[in-house]
Amino acid sequence: MKVISITAILLLSLSSAAAAGVVAQDANVEKLSSAFSFTEGPASDPKGNVYFTDQPNDKIYIWSTDGKLTTFLTGCERSNGTYFDADGVTLLACADLHNRIIAIVPDGKITVVVEKYKGKKLNGPNDLWRHPNGGLYITDPYYHRDWWADPNKEQDGQHVYYLAPDRKELIRVTDDLVAPNGIIGTPDGKLLYVADIGASKTYVYTINADGTLSNKKLFCDMGSDGMTIDNEGNVYLTGNGVTVFNPAGEKIEHINIREPWTANVCFGGKDADSLFITASKSLYSVKMRTRGVTWPATSEPKAVVAPDAKVEKLAGGFSFTEGPIADAAGNVYFADIPNNRIHKWSLEGKCSISRENTNGANGQDIDEKGNLYVCEGGGRRISRIDPNGSVTVLCDSYKGKKLNSPNDLWRDKKGGIYFTDPGYKKGESELDGSYVFYLPAESKEPIIVVADMLGPNGIVGTKDGKLLYVADYSGRKTWVYKVKDDGTLYDKKLFVPIGADGIELDELGNLYLTDLSGKGVNIVSPEGKKLGYINVPNSTSNLCFGGKDGKTLFITARDSFYSIQMNVKGQ
Repeated sequence: MKVISITAILLLSLSSAAAAGVVAQDANVEKLSSAFSFTEGPASDPKGNVYFTDQPNDKIYIWSTDGKLTTFLTGCERSNGTYFDADGVTLLACADLHNRIIAIVPDGKITVVVEKYKGKKLNGPNDLWRHPNGGLYITDPYYHRDWWADPNKEQDGQHVYYLAPDRKELIRVTDDLVAPNGIIGTPDGKLLYVADIGASKTYVYTINADGTLSNKKLFCDMGSDGMTIDNEGNVYLTGNGVTVFNPAGEKIEHINIREPWTANVCFGGKDADSLFITASKSLYSVKMRTRGVTWPATSEPKAVVAPDAKVEKLAGGFSFTEGPIADAAGNVYFADIPNNRIHKWSLEGKCSISRENTNGANGQDIDEKGNLYVCEGGGRRISRIDPNGSVTVLCDSYKGKKLNSPNDLWRDKKGGIYFTDPGYKKGESELDGSYVFYLPAESKEPIIVVADMLGPNGIVGTKDGKLLYVADYSGRKTWVYKVKDDGTLYDKKLFVPIGADGIELDELGNLYLTDLSGKGVNIVSPEGKKLGYINVPNSTSNLCFGGKDGKTLFITARDSFYSIQMNVKGQ
């Protein structure tokens, strides 16, 4: 990406309605750049980098936390409002070129999220907000665009829509607004603010469990192009600069921006305490007393990570590390897939080769006797290795057909094995899809328990055996199931709209998911709320708890093996 030189820094005056306002003491609005035609749609990733659009030039830019401006994507379908998906790397955008919502991954690849309501194209989605459950609220006013080949409006009005977490069903949730535009919700997912710029009003709604809205109330007599919210519940509206209202709808501050129009705002920066403002041809920022809430914790959460703990590289020089698992003493075994080895990291901090010629060993588990259970991806089978090194094949087929390439597994308290078997190598597969299997104890014939995932990968169950979590790597979602006595599953529910390679549980029931596109580990509460993120120097594949007291989190990441001290144990 080309770095654009920033030569002009302009300090502008700041007017405040209160001595102790939301803006940091003695802070000034700073113009960061004016190299654009019309800026819009700022959104911050978990690290604080801010992405924003220049719609007339069909570009998305990044303002990094170290103050550099780069071009992220040219040819972004005339993107307007943006918001990051829960994985922290997929940028969701209101794309005006074809009147739809798109998802953009870090390499710039675009996929369509939704483009029609009841078979008719949307007006031109303008702004969006992601609910904590993964659902999307979308404003869809109608503004004629010169780049439209067919400007005819197919919808019967200008509305707000809700796209359910599975991203399949789009429903209309308002039908009485003139021109809904800016939109933001509270971080607990209970309230939604919608600015009706056509009526010069902003409303607040209660969000119902099914995503519909109720209890509509006038929040303030002001419309807005863009909106955001801070950690105190104050709501920020744009147009003539930025106007800030407290949760009661009372105006508490105005931030003056010397531009014809102020379009949108978001919090960003390393500590999420800088307000970034897109206004006409420019991008601005100002230091704040308050903080943003899109990413409540962008670093190690203090509740589970030990005080002052840092990720430590224990060993390197491998080809691709995977499948860590700790024995009863706390020693950790992990695989190096391309080199066909399983390594052991001892309590004394020494790394040794435990086994060679592993047939592409991947995910692993271990029992109280020290027997190692292994997904042999290359061997297309599940095996057991006893402490003496003797190998027993437990399962290598389903109804006479070879397994795809077993990826990860988890043993229940009965000795049964759940394992994921994605069909990543289509040409070599004898099975007709990707599955999750359950192999009952003392059986060699598995049963299919999940058949509707694109690429099931990470898997783990709760200690009591009542719940099973499965990460759909290709579908970028993680699901939770209830477990029946016979090992079959029921009551499938979306846990988080985040996929993963490897997953693990701690003693509090928090789920740890390796980041598919970033470098780190997502931590999610049993209720599905994101608690934090552990940054790791390399792209992560899998993880487990181990060590003498069980409070060390071990992480496999590409050619390396890492650890970090925790406040909690594995389950």
